[in-house]
Amino acid sequence: MVLFVKINYKFMPLLGDRDTLRANNPMPVGDMARATKIITISDSISFVSGEIGTKQQIVLSYNRILNSKGLCIGKNKDTSFAFTTGLVLTTQVGWLYKDNQRKDSDYERFKTLSNGQFMVNHEAGYLIGKNAIATSGSTDIVTYKIRVPLLPLGRQVDGRKVVTSAGTAEPLSATSVKFISLEIQALEVNTDLIAVGASTVVAASGTERGILLGQLATRYFQNGDLKDIYIDSRQDGEGVSYIYTY
Repeated sequence: MVLFVKINYKFMPLLGDRDTLRANNPMPVGDMARATKIITISDSISFVSGEIGTKQQIVLSYNRILNSKGLCIGKNKDTSFAFTTGLVLTTQVGWLYKDNQRKDSDYERFKTLSNGQFMVNHEAGYLIGKNAIATSGSTDIVTYKIRVPLLPLGRQVDGRKVVTSAGTAEPLSATSVKFISLEIQALEVNTDLIAVGASTVVAASGTERGILLGQLATRYFQNGDLKDIYIDSRQDGEGVSYIYTY
């Protein structure tokens, strides 16, 4: 026996209706028993070298970028996403969903962009754009808010670490100090960027490794050891403050 089912396509949303299912106004289906914390990420990105109009496709370190207040997933007109300088990509426009799967592609989205314009997919942590100026080994810092889960709290300890000799990576601790959660923040008095990462981290311009933090920017870690977290600076005596739980 063959059963035929008639589908009423009138009420089936197309990809073009994706914005009617808004992540910035979701149904309350989250784990209400588990708290989260809003933090600001400072993310270093590198641009493809090219002339004006060169296409850029950049995956950010984190997805689910929040709006300006950190209350929900952001969108073009209410976002926490911002460039530090914004000389390569200068004008944000709304992420475009095309009306069917075949056309819902970066190829189609690029057709709508003018030089200097860019789009951010806040849910995916991904942006595309076209150069406003020529690029050659160009980088920039972007900042944005995300939410991270709060792990069960143990004892809390705070600390401070500055680099005594710029260009030499130094661990947060010379001895093993295990942590459940760790939050690092670049010092307010810093005059340049701080690099955070493994023992191979480098802050020097043009050879950067790790994650670069601008003044008061934050980086969050879980389940690690302070002796394995290194920082490097571009100026002597600049560094980070931090708090960890264990």
